[in-house]
Amino acid sequence: MTTAVCELSGGYDSALSTLLALRKYDSVFGVFTNYGQVYAEQERASAEYLAEWFTRYPSWRGLTRLKCTLSQALPDQSDSPYIPVRNLVLGTLSANFAQAHGANVVVVGSKTTEYRPDDPYCWYDCTTEFYEGMGALVSLAAEAGHEIRYEQSLILDGQPLTKAQVLEALIDEGIALIKLWNCYEAGERPCQKCFHCLDMRKTLEGMGQLTRFEGWW
Repeated sequence: MTTAVCELSGGYDSALSTLLALRKYDSVFGVFTNYGQVYAEQERASAEYLAEWFTRYPSWRGLTRLKCTLSQALPDQSDSPYIPVRNLVLGTLSANFAQAHGANVVVVGSKTTEYRPDDPYCWYDCTTEFYEGMGALVSLAAEAGHEIRYEQSLILDGQPLTKAQVLEALIDEGIALIKLWNCYEAGERPCQKCFHCLDMRKTLEGMGQLTRFEGWW
């Protein structure tokens, strides 16, 4: 029996990567981590919505909430959404949970194949190279040769799924997009101004779905 741990942030990518894991693995645990992000409550609510949705899959083993505190920005980048080595810390927490539950796979929502210096929202700790290195590191640190592999399930044959493909898959599943959270701000609804909100609006417009969500993004 193969057991996987999914990092479930409550966003679109983590929702689909967990959904794919539920169809692939025998036993799937979800972990949500509050690391001090300003939108923690919004993400938590989204993760809990998904956790309830996933109960229809017999492989689902429920959602565990973890907590730690991370600095929100580098001193000279107070306006940046970048959080230093966030995925290194989250990946280590997931590895700890995975080993405790006999899992050898940690599923992440990142679909970044390589670092792109021309993209201000692309960071080293989201890349395939990073997750391969994380797998080697935690496998070295784990007791009794417990190997852990990090899986970017939204990269197929070396190509990441587009945002439209992710959204289409979630809509087909019947998951309510307005119950999920990818906005960089905290509030009752998305800010409609940050990178994620603007990208979401552009993608929905390209899909011919914008009027369905008008007033939300």
